This record gives sequence, structure tokens and C-alpha cells, in this order.
Amino acid sequence: MSAVAEPSLVPKGRSSKALFIVGAVGCIINTIAAIWFFLAYARIIRLGSVSYTSYWTIGYVLLVIGLSLASVGYIGARRNYGSGVGTASFAITIVVSILFLLWTIWQIMDYPFFNDYYEEYQLLRSSIFATIYEIFFVMVILWGVTHITTRRFTGKLGLSLATGIMLILAAVFVDIWIALWFVAFSGNSHLVIYNSLLREIVDAFELIWTLLFFVSQILATTLFFMAKVPELPAKPTT
Repeated sequence: MSAVAEPSLVPKGRSSKALFIVGAVGCIINTIAAIWFFLAYARIIRLGSVSYTSYWTIGYVLLVIGLSLASVGYIGARRNYGSGVGTASFAITIVVSILFLLWTIWQIMDYPFFNDYYEEYQLLRSSIFATIYEIFFVMVILWGVTHITTRRFTGKLGLSLATGIMLILAAVFVDIWIALWFVAFSGNSHLVIYNSLLREIVDAFELIWTLLFFVSQILATTLFFMAKVPELPAKPTT
């Protein structure tokens, strides 16, 4: 009986460790952003009306920078290991980065253009916010799948698997959180004040997904720094 064939490593282009290094730097910035959000979600940082916008603006700017740099690590998975999922991860990460940037600019401006339709305006904002995070959910899933499917090539099989699982777990909690958040806000006539029990549940899922994302980014940072890249064949001597 013939042995089952192992997946083969097929680099797409010139292999480069530098792409993984850039991705690792992005993941480090993502960990900082996760801590930044966690402090607010856990109410360790008390945000007043003056600091609220500036605090979240800094958090999302960190996230945009971190995601943009991390995307380079995933195109590195395509370059070094031939991962098609790595290409998809890179593409959707760029999209998410742009969307978060546009969202941040909107929050800075935040002029109620529809003063006569305040509730409809808030519902529109909530819908856009939820949509961005749904795409973010898909992005984190693709990150996890990339690490799992390339685990045999990194030289760190266990770390790759743990990183992928942690990312997928974080994504699941993101999706649950944003669904509950949207229901909580859109289900109330004032769109801001909602049932205290539901608010506690939403807050709990915020804390959980942020913590899981923080841990996953530490793992991804370590993996990008330690992952092996295929060695280039020696040039023939003349």
C-alpha cells in the first residue's frame, strides 16, 4: 500500500524572511491596540466626554497601522509557502484597514448630517460599524486558517496550530459580540440606552474577544519571528 503523500512546499516567488519580520511588527502593534481597547472595555480607563473621541481615535489608528503591517506577513505566507489563503488574508486585511481608517475619520468629523432623523442616522452608523466588524471576523478566520494550513512548513508546528486555533476562537467571539451589540443598539428606540443585563453580556464578550485577540497576536508575533523560510538553491559555480 502506498504511503499517503505529505503536502509539498511550493514557494511563489523569491522567499523572504523580511516579509515575516514586517508581519511580526504589525502583530506587536496589534497587541498594543488590543491592550488599549481592553483598558476601556474593562473600565480601567474612565473616558470623559472630552477624551472619548481622542482615546478611540488613537486605538483605531494603532489598529489600522498594525493590520496593514501584519498583512505583509500573510503575503509572506504566499511568497514563502505558496499559501493561497495567505493571499486572501493579505487582501481582506488591506480592505479592513481601509474601512477602519474611514470609520475613524468619520468618528473624528461626526457631524449629524441628518439632525431631523437622528435615530435613522444612529442606526446607519451602527449598521456600518457592525458590517466592518463582520469583515474583520472573516479576516481573523482567514489568518487562523493560514497558520493552520502552513504549519508543516514553518518549523514550529505546535505554535502554528496554537496560533491558528486562538485566532479562530477570537473570531468566533468577535462575531457573537457584534451580533449582540447590534441587537442591543438597534432594538431600542433611543439606540443608546438598553437593558442592563444585555449590556453586561455585550461587555463580557468585548473583554473576551479582546483578550483572545491579544493572546493570538503574541503567538503570531513569535511565530513570524521564528518561522523558517525555504532556502534558495545555491547558484551554480562557473
